[in-house]
Amino acid sequence: MNNQNEIDKLLAMYNEYKNTANKISKLEPKVAKKKILKLDHKDEAKELEILQNKLQQISDEMTFANPIIWIGYKYNAYKDESQPILTLKDLIIHCSKPGYICTKRFNFLNQYLADHGKPTIPENPNFNEDEDLSKLLDSIELKNLTENPDFMKKWQEFEYFKDGGRTAKWENFHG
Repeated sequence: MNNQNEIDKLLAMYNEYKNTANKISKLEPKVAKKKILKLDHKDEAKELEILQNKLQQISDEMTFANPIIWIGYKYNAYKDESQPILTLKDLIIHCSKPGYICTKRFNFLNQYLADHGKPTIPENPNFNEDEDLSKLLDSIELKNLTENPDFMKKWQEFEYFKDGGRTAKWENFHG
């Protein structure tokens, strides 16, 4: 499957994720109110549990086979959100939250580059932080990484990590 097809598949999953999250946010207050009023809420609670499990399943299944797919997804999925990711600067800000999975992906990418004598993405003179993120997506630097078997093996070890059968993406990365 090519990168754009994979990005499109992830965007559809993101829409399903947002729709499910919206249903949860509408159902939670109903369940809470019935609990407070000591009314029967078993059916709604069961529906809420099903929706929460579905949300977790979608999240677990949203994996990024390579950094081009990951960044392309971020660019497309968030362009109409309150904090779009349209430039390298936007991506850097998005990936600056400690412990956040995107921070781990971005740190891994930059650590790998630095460890192999290459400039990190923010330090690379080919990238201006205010330019459209599509320049980074089309860059030879990212293309070379996705064609590098060593890099891709390590990326996928983190992206597809399971802990006792539980999806644990990037929990094994400590950089």
